[in-house]
Amino acid sequence: MSDDAVRIAAVTLNPKYGDIDANKNAIIEWLEQAASRTAKLVVFPEGILSGYDLDIKEQAALRFDDDAIEEIANRAEILGCIASFGFIERTDEGFYVSQAFVGDGVRMVYRKCHRTGWEKEHCLAGNELAIQDFGFMKTGTLICYDSAFPQASESLVRKGAEVLLTPTSNGMWLKDLEQEGGKDAVIQKRKEHVHCYWRARSFDYSVYSLYVEPVGETSKGEFHPGYAAIFGPDGKCLIERTSCKEGMISTEIYPGRLAQMRNDGIGHYKVLDDARPELYGL
Repeated sequence: MSDDAVRIAAVTLNPKYGDIDANKNAIIEWLEQAASRTAKLVVFPEGILSGYDLDIKEQAALRFDDDAIEEIANRAEILGCIASFGFIERTDEGFYVSQAFVGDGVRMVYRKCHRTGWEKEHCLAGNELAIQDFGFMKTGTLICYDSAFPQASESLVRKGAEVLLTPTSNGMWLKDLEQEGGKDAVIQKRKEHVHCYWRARSFDYSVYSLYVEPVGETSKGEFHPGYAAIFGPDGKCLIERTSCKEGMISTEIYPGRLAQMRNDGIGHYKVLDDARPELYGL
């Protein structure tokens, strides 16, 4: 690995709804595998620690200082990396769909800002599109539905994000699999869907991006395709995973070179400098 390279990883896991211990152990197991490949940031899907079922939030939600989160944080500290994983967060004011960042001196949490109709029935909305500054890299997080809003991506890039992270939990009902053409067809459709917007976001803002979701069947009768991908600032897919099994992708990226890449004409390298927001009526 060259001096300015940073290895990042994305892990697709099968969620166990409400089984915090099982999900925690799986996160730690894959975290160790990623760290053995020198990954500095390891990203897991939306809600994966709790199991993303808001109907059981009372039993599955965790406070950010919960023992399970601290155990993952402590292991990440020892491994010298940062773990990012989703959970249903319990606070004094209510519940949030949140993404934790822990390990290597880091304790951060991002709360999903844009909610679907189902989420509005159960959770509060976060109110800040914040940057996670790890020292070696700056990320901006868009949990699932957050990523549907291009302005959110632009806001994070303008704040300094070098990598846009999108942990999701977007499944479908098992009973609908056959009419969708089966698992292979669903995975291909998910890949095409993700490529439609994340290749564009990466290219438009000359930024890296990462997408990851759960995989397999759940106890609630859902199926998750398990797609994961990392895109470069030229909009090209650097690495992806299209398997119905748990697994990981990882690759080296060069966030410290983004300024030079933009100067060299990678992606829409002038779009941020030459934008005229006074014309857009936003």
